[in-house]
Amino acid sequence: MNLIDKFDVSSMVLVSGLVAVVIAHLALVVANHYLNPVAVLAGAFAVLAPMSVATLLPGLIAFKLMRVYVIVLGVMLGLYWLKRSRLGLLAWLWLSFGTLYWLSGAWSTSPVLALRYKWQFLIGLAFGILAVNTSFARGEFYQFTRCLLLSLIAVCLFLLADMVSNPDAFLHIGRLAAWGMNPNRIGQSLAPLAIIALYIALQDPRHAIRLIGIGATVAATILLLYTGSRGALAMFVLGAAVLIAPRVANPMRFIAALIVAAGIVGLALYLAEGAGTQRLTTFESANRAQPWGDAMAAFSASPIVGQGWVSTNPGTGIQSTNNAHSIYLQTLAEVGVIGLTVLIAVVGLTLSRLYVHVKTYGVANLSKSPAILGYALTLSLLAHGAFESATLLGTVIGTVILGIGVGTIDLYTPTRAKARQWAAAHQQAAYPAPA
Repeated sequence: MNLIDKFDVSSMVLVSGLVAVVIAHLALVVANHYLNPVAVLAGAFAVLAPMSVATLLPGLIAFKLMRVYVIVLGVMLGLYWLKRSRLGLLAWLWLSFGTLYWLSGAWSTSPVLALRYKWQFLIGLAFGILAVNTSFARGEFYQFTRCLLLSLIAVCLFLLADMVSNPDAFLHIGRLAAWGMNPNRIGQSLAPLAIIALYIALQDPRHAIRLIGIGATVAATILLLYTGSRGALAMFVLGAAVLIAPRVANPMRFIAALIVAAGIVGLALYLAEGAGTQRLTTFESANRAQPWGDAMAAFSASPIVGQGWVSTNPGTGIQSTNNAHSIYLQTLAEVGVIGLTVLIAVVGLTLSRLYVHVKTYGVANLSKSPAILGYALTLSLLAHGAFESATLLGTVIGTVILGIGVGTIDLYTPTRAKARQWAAAHQQAAYPAPA
């Protein structure tokens, strides 16, 4: 069986894809002196990831293959640039957890399939970390965030294209499922990119770029509401709060702004009568009880090292990961107490970096540092992970975004040693040392 028959793709689509790959490679070589190629690939991946799950999009398999190719190429280029800088402790620990999660598939009942599916988390995490690392080495962090801003604009236009061709979906709302995509996946793609757009709106040194960031944030928020994805909306709200809160000198003003924003959103939900918006105002635990119960049952069968891989349709050639709707329960079921302990330790170290930064430099400094974006992305994804496993499964851009968040924290947040050095220097300069 040849490639065309195996993937049910026309020869024209295959040839077009190969031509696009050649052109893209030439463009990366030419643009290397002006743009970070890894940042460009990260932006391309952010667009290809949602397109690769759009079941009504012609040539779907081509987008799936391009998504895999882009992430592999991005990791290879990132490793090449790694010689100019080094990964920090936080990045290595997250990669260690990713490696443990991937290798746990080896002791499952279907080790080959498990390793094939679970590698998506490790390579996605590595891609995000390396993308930030190369941008830091080249001194192009803002250029990197602008690439992701363009990705958000492209994703919004991609969704609007289907909404324009199908006016009923736009006028009568419902749950936004453009191009046959799962509404939750749309939300999980929009939310982290919207957080990055909001960061640009608040922090980018160029006024014109900040205005574009504002427009992209508003557009993504509106589309996010139409998806009816409660978890994705909560992810964006938490990330936005992390970005905005340190900038507000008066906490009461911040609370008042939240009340006003909640009122505006409430009015929008009232005016937009549809299944998607109604879903945002209700919560049902029944759709989580079953997968959470299954995860705990799998954990009970092998509490120390887990099942290795909890999949649907076991014993068949069409298995896929069984979504436990929680990265923590997913880890517990598949990697047991050992895996969950490692995950909690890594999350704890991430939170300790935030504590050290605020304790040493103060909240005002945090709002001016790129580290604030890292905390907004990482904390929002980890909170979202309490109710959804998508980030751990590697099926949406959340895995790469988690790597970007972790990498940003690792590069722009001081370690305890650096914090003590900074405090000692300022104490000698007649500045009070932190308590």
